[in-house]
Amino acid sequence: KPPTRVGGLRAAADPVCHTARQRSGFRRSVIQAGLAQRPGAPGFASGASIWNGAPCRPNKSPRRESGDSARRRIPFATPPNKARRLTQTYTAVHTSGMSTAEKRLLTAAEYLAIESAAEIRHEFLDGEMFAMSGGSLWHNLIKDNFARAVANRLSGGTCRVVTSDQRLKVDATGLYTYPDVLVFCGPPQMEDGVHHTLINPVLVAEVLSDSTEKYDRGIKFGHYRRLETLQEYLLIAQDRFSVELFTRQGNGSGAAGSDSWLLSAASEREAEVRLASLGIAVPLAEIYEGVEFPPAAPAR
Repeated sequence: KPPTRVGGLRAAADPVCHTARQRSGFRRSVIQAGLAQRPGAPGFASGASIWNGAPCRPNKSPRRESGDSARRRIPFATPPNKARRLTQTYTAVHTSGMSTAEKRLLTAAEYLAIESAAEIRHEFLDGEMFAMSGGSLWHNLIKDNFARAVANRLSGGTCRVVTSDQRLKVDATGLYTYPDVLVFCGPPQMEDGVHHTLINPVLVAEVLSDSTEKYDRGIKFGHYRRLETLQEYLLIAQDRFSVELFTRQGNGSGAAGSDSWLLSAASEREAEVRLASLGIAVPLAEIYEGVEFPPAAPAR
């Protein structure tokens, strides 16, 4: 049976609804989540709606509409106790002509309700969710190598290392994200009190890729600098030996425009990265253990 189009959205064909209650449930099942493509971040997924697989469709086929006028009529509802139903299928619905004013922006509470049941991770900023793409084998290997090397050197102390399943919030800007590696010392400070969103990292590390390097170096670092507890930020290449370390200078508190950062770089296998905030050094040989670099481009 051909798919049914409801309010401009394409949905899978279902059994016919027979009661007003069922029809109402069907209408509520189409949720426009306001996901959108971040400009300049090709590694992120495009805008999407969330479809929860309602058990039926209206007995009388709805009037077919298309374009933004139809989408604006679709209500948004994310009751926390039903958040687990919002992760069945992601279907792109935004058009290139849709303006920012026409998008339904989310609150942080709505984002967290959706994220708690989502099968993929999302960043969140200014009312919009951004799907995070998975990393390559070498990306994951570098991340795990670095996390293990740091954790081994911190064993028995008060600092802890976590990786990309741990959500981080930058209170000053409202960004929710999942760094590749982060370190916190002492008791963890959590936004929600249930160990889902950390807010007091001492060190954050990101493994660079072609699709995220510009973002990690620029906009994202700008957010991280607003973290009052952050002392060091690492950018680790995955196609060559290269680790860049930004270290906060003086007593900067993370307030906008009030602190400075010193860059140091290592680009040889025999080199090591000294992490002053943790009092340790990590050799590049450990970070890149088992990693195969792409062949060098032929000289012209």
